[in-house]
This record gives sequence, structure tokens and C-alpha cells, in this order.
Amino acid sequence: MPGTWENIKQGFHFRGDYFIVDAHCHVDCPAVASPKPFGVQDLIGVMDSLGIERACVNLSHFPDYAQANERAMASVRQYPKRLFGIAVASVYAPHSDVDRVRRCIEELGMRGIKVTARWDSESLMPPVSSQTAGLEEIYQLAMRWNCPVICHGYLTPSIARRYRDVQFILTHALEDWASAESYRKCENVHFDTSASFFPRASIAHFVKLFGAQRIVFGSDMPLIDPRVPLGVILSAGISEHDKERILGLNMARLLGLEAG
Repeated sequence: MPGTWENIKQGFHFRGDYFIVDAHCHVDCPAVASPKPFGVQDLIGVMDSLGIERACVNLSHFPDYAQANERAMASVRQYPKRLFGIAVASVYAPHSDVDRVRRCIEELGMRGIKVTARWDSESLMPPVSSQTAGLEEIYQLAMRWNCPVICHGYLTPSIARRYRDVQFILTHALEDWASAESYRKCENVHFDTSASFFPRASIAHFVKLFGAQRIVFGSDMPLIDPRVPLGVILSAGISEHDKERILGLNMARLLGLEAG
């Protein structure tokens, strides 16, 4: 929906001490994924209280991905200048999800794709190669439309190198320094800051290892309190410019926005 994306671009501006874009949010989470109901009004309320101006919304915890994408866009339509829709594609059914994701990008105006496992008993089982083969079509779609791909796992350095023109974002990456190290030479792989716990040294370590341009603020709210990663970033021993990039400028660039 071009009108939605145009409204978002027109509303892009700085507010407060930092321009903050949350790359990783959920709404309408089922009880198994969230301790209490968390709708779009709740999300906007938290954003307002913390000075988060933009947020990327996906419903990967919603059991039906077709409904998940529609519900995500329903939230975006309520707040087109605050929210970005992220289409969800399953690692277990990527072939059937391709046309659905294409519609989300081309017709609904979503600005990214999240690759994840369905929220069920099988979601903890690692997919085999035959199940993930269809993701190639998802990556090609992202490359065609210049959309970032958010990965809840299910990314390898070899895939990142094969699709150098796709900008990948690994969720919860700061919880595993050793695994992140394998992506050092993959300049198209970025890391979001959503984590259950981590010391301030994590941010400084990742900035030193990868550069601040490859780190994006992501909270994973409501599963994680956004004050945790925000506080860690704001109190980290890094430059103010690096904080600005991590908190919002990097994700704005990945989404195709220009500051002005």
C-alpha cells in the first residue's frame, strides 16, 4: 500500500535526545508468548513513554502466519507514521509463504521479512536442509525489493555471503559472542540488541568487533522490557555518535529512510 509507506516517510523526523527505532516488536501475542495481553495501544504507550519514535512490528508468535501478517498491517494502518510492518515467513513452509510474503511487500507495503519457526511444539526442532531450501526464494524477494531480512536463527555465514545484497539482522545476537564472531566478515549481517540479560560490555565488545554501523536497537517487547537494552546502550562506554547509529540511524538506513 504506497499510501502507508508515503505517510511514514513524510512523518520521519527527530525527537528528543536520540532518534530511536525499535527493530524488533510484537503485538497481539498469545498467552504462551506474553505474560499479559499487549495490543497496539500498549505498544504506542510504551514507545511514547520511552521516546521510541518508530517500531518494526511482526506477529511471529501468532499461530497462523497468514493472519499474523494481516493483523500486523492492521496495527500499522492505525499508526502509519510510527510503525513498520514486517512480514513473517516460516522456515518449515517457505515455499507456501513466498506468495504471501510477496503480497505483504508489494501490496500491503511491509518493509521487511522475518524468517522464523512457527510457535508450536516443533519450533524447537532445527530444520533440515530440505525444509529451508525454499528460503532461497524469500531471500531473492528481499533482494529484489531491498528489504531487510530479520532472522531468528536459521542463518549461516555461507548464506549471508551468497546473498551479499540482502541486509540480514540476527535477533538476540548479543547473547552469543562466539556465534556472532563467525559473521565478522559478513558486512551485510547486522545484530539486534534484544536479550534477556547482558552486561554493558556486550555493546562495547560488538562495536569494537563489528563497528557500530552493524548493530541495531531491538527490544523484543513485550517479551523483554525495552528499558533493559535501552539502558545498556545509553550507559555503554561508546561514543555519542555510535549510540545514535545503534539507537535509530542504522535501522532507518536499512528501511530506506533518509534523515531530514
